[in-house]
Amino acid sequence: MKIYNPMDVIRALTGNDLTEYKVNQSKASLPTLAANKSKNKGRKFGRIFVTRSKEQLLNKQSFIITSYETLSEQYNHLSHFTPNTYTYGTYRDPYKKHAIGFNNENLKQVSTFGFDFDTKNLDLYTLFLAAVEKGLPAPTAILETPRGYNVFYTVKTPFFITQKTDRKALKVAESIAKNLKSALSEVLKPGILDKSCTPFGFFRIPKENNIVYFEEENAIETSELIAWSIKYSKENNKPRMRLIVSNQDTQPLHTHSNWYRDLLTSTHITSGLHGRSRNNALFTLALANYADNIPFEQAFDELDQFNSNLEQPLSYREFKKVL
Repeated sequence: MKIYNPMDVIRALTGNDLTEYKVNQSKASLPTLAANKSKNKGRKFGRIFVTRSKEQLLNKQSFIITSYETLSEQYNHLSHFTPNTYTYGTYRDPYKKHAIGFNNENLKQVSTFGFDFDTKNLDLYTLFLAAVEKGLPAPTAILETPRGYNVFYTVKTPFFITQKTDRKALKVAESIAKNLKSALSEVLKPGILDKSCTPFGFFRIPKENNIVYFEEENAIETSELIAWSIKYSKENNKPRMRLIVSNQDTQPLHTHSNWYRDLLTSTHITSGLHGRSRNNALFTLALANYADNIPFEQAFDELDQFNSNLEQPLSYREFKKVL
């Protein structure tokens, strides 16, 4: 049986969105801390909620962790964690046993979709093959639980949740989660998939003895997952993602907005992180056109011009792949 490093899995599932070192009492050297601080100057990191036992989880007792250094010291003493990160977290009691802030509205980003399988009688490779029939990607990680398995799908670029956009990215992520759950339930026997388990909730924390499978390279392109979800909704007569579709079909709300024009006229976009890459900028513009029912040829011409104006444009092959 292959041995996986739990911290590698934890980093992948949390989207590398925690600080590397503890704010206080870090074991890292002062030069290392200074270099890390300089490297991440201005970046806002998230936090996760964890529990030490299933009993604590059921009693809604949890505490907050903000660094990978703390996780590396404590993961063996933890039972559950939230793979996705949150904007803030605090405590409602002086003993720090009851953390508050665990709710979808407080999500900072969604990088992982988690699912709970309530059976030990599951051929994981059959699951992989069946998922292919639905056009699903392979999972990034699978953990064994006392009753079954936790299965995780990750995206290469997280869905960033902000108030400025009315948390629209969360609505897209929730729609994708529903479609993933529906597609998985179609390839599994009834009762195996725990439909009451929220894809953005608590799951077993990775440890040396519970990691069945891990392949970080299986993280899917965010644009591809959105496209899959849209296609799945159409084929199964499910509601489209309201986030990116105007309620007034005749009003081109997105392509006439200030943010669209600002992005369209941007030229200094590289392959950086956090949604600022050329691919994600292009896909965001394409989604806006799709939402406003702009004819494909018209949208293609405008986005082709956008790409040509970039200081470092995408190759034509990559450009067509994104669209």
